[in-house]
Amino acid sequence: MKYGILIIMISFLVSCKEEKPEFFQTNFLGQGELDMEYLIPEEYDGIPQSRRNSYINENYFDNGLNWLVGSDEVYSAEIQNMTYVCEAKSNPYVFYSHHNLFDENKNYEVEIAINEYTPTLLQNYAICALVIGYQYYSDKMLYFSIDNENAFFAGHYDNGWNNWRDKEFSDAIVNEGLNKLTVRKINNIFYFFVNEILVDEYQVKPIYDKNFGIVLNSHSQAIIQSFKIEYIE
Repeated sequence: MKYGILIIMISFLVSCKEEKPEFFQTNFLGQGELDMEYLIPEEYDGIPQSRRNSYINENYFDNGLNWLVGSDEVYSAEIQNMTYVCEAKSNPYVFYSHHNLFDENKNYEVEIAINEYTPTLLQNYAICALVIGYQYYSDKMLYFSIDNENAFFAGHYDNGWNNWRDKEFSDAIVNEGLNKLTVRKINNIFYFFVNEILVDEYQVKPIYDKNFGIVLNSHSQAIIQSFKIEYIE
């Protein structure tokens, strides 16, 4: 009798695996890695819309996500004409919003569209970086940066700036006009895009917290057009 039960059970599992692989994966193998069928993560358009699930889509119609607004001796920020206009004055400054329900264990994509980033009158160098997982009380964060010399670099801040590689120059960066920075996490790899062009890959690092936004170096300003987070499932 027990052999009959065993045969039936094996037949059931094989059937699940062949006919309903997602059922087999979830119920018998655990969540595991993302099913890569029909996905090309190193191509910007390589993730079909059917595999995307919007978490945040910020177009700055209002300030529903509670981005920092105001002004003092170190920063200024405001929502203006459906953009987020921000300036770091005497020191680098992080502008962010908090997303308590964000699940870093999922695969995801974070993207920011920057209309303009420029130095102020005090210097001629500007850096604008997409920030992932910022921890405000320690200033720890992951970042993906571009500068006005057409260079990009990614890394983490933890008691100092730690670039994962030497900065590289790219024709994908636009000096005057829209720049779109995208960080895509698929399984254990980060994919970095500038204006929909893949510029780098790196092994995934854990985030420090659930704050996302941008960081500017001192004496620079930026106009942010949009910000979004999507899960890839």
